[in-house]
Amino acid sequence: MYSRRLLRACSLVILLNGNYLVYAGESSPFQRYDNNLTLGYYNVIYGDGDSTGGIDIHAEALLDMGLWLSAGAGYVLYYNRTSSVLNKVTGASLAINAGYAFLTLENKLNLIPYVRMQHIGQSLSTGYDSSQVDYTDAYGPGLITEYDAIRDTLKFRFDANVLFSNTKSSFVSPNNYPDQSNTNTLWSFSPSIQYNITKVLTTQFIYSYTINTYNPSMSANTFDFRIGIIY
Repeated sequence: MYSRRLLRACSLVILLNGNYLVYAGESSPFQRYDNNLTLGYYNVIYGDGDSTGGIDIHAEALLDMGLWLSAGAGYVLYYNRTSSVLNKVTGASLAINAGYAFLTLENKLNLIPYVRMQHIGQSLSTGYDSSQVDYTDAYGPGLITEYDAIRDTLKFRFDANVLFSNTKSSFVSPNNYPDQSNTNTLWSFSPSIQYNITKVLTTQFIYSYTINTYNPSMSANTFDFRIGIIY
């Protein structure tokens, strides 16, 4: 009886360390993609016709032990609102991700389950002595699937996550609107392409569709182009 259990355990160890699923440790082919620092420009188009855009910076690391880390910050350059004219917009965001990478399909496929924490702050004002300040904190799990299409050169990635958020809004206007707070669930699906021009220079194009369950008209399409270095 014990010998059968031992045989099954050994078979499981062989399966997890063979060609099927291993942790993305030292000399992982995806380290040639995921150890990068990039600068990008993004554009967001919402379902109600509003749009915004800005610049972002991202740092990503896949360590020898299989630990995956990522951090990004963004700054809003403009905000076009269809319902009113804005004369001043400021906004910034910060996101931190941490996960663990697993290799499969003979080191061609990389799976990274992770968790995300995110903070967004934004201030909007119009020419009618009115302004609105929003602060959003969000967290949740995600899963990244990466495929090494052309070794060291071309990688496809699909990122899916769900974030649970809380937004607090403050208003300054002649109507004296009360402060508001709401919770939300955001589903995001992001296919992307990374192309390494050289061993140290890389480019990325990311498309993302985010479903806003609290306010479907604020569901968004995001386009982000980045260029950076591999270290």
